[in-house]
This record gives sequence, structure tokens and C-alpha cells, in this order.
Amino acid sequence: MHWSLDVTFAEDTSRIRKGEGAANAAIFRRLALTILKRYTEEKLSMRAKRLTASWNSENLLRYLTGNQA
Repeated sequence: MHWSLDVTFAEDTSRIRKGEGAANAAIFRRLALTILKRYTEEKLSMRAKRLTASWNSENLLRYLTGNQA
């Protein structure tokens, strides 16, 4: 899982350091990675799924609900 987080979200380069921020960000990254892994309708890399979800809200909704287009 660490490799996926580092490649997809560049977790090792995160500069979040204060308080509980780093732990909170790690939880959200793991949640996002789990959602992306769960959606298997398209044969895209995790990074490509993350980018397409950020570019188009329809893709994001599809990934969140697990429904096809």
C-alpha cells in the first residue's frame, strides 16, 4: 500500500507536519486509494483514475458510487 500511496499521491513529499495534520491526510489518502481500487469498470491506473476524477465531476461520482457510466 505504501508504494501505491507514494506513486499515486506523492505521500513521501508531503509537507504536512503540524499537529494531527499528517495523520489526518494519511487517512484521507488511504480512503481515496480504497475507493479508486474498488472501481474496476475501466482499465486505468490509480493515478489516471485520480486525475480523471479531479477533471470531471461525473467521473468522481461514478467512482464514489461504483456505478457504470
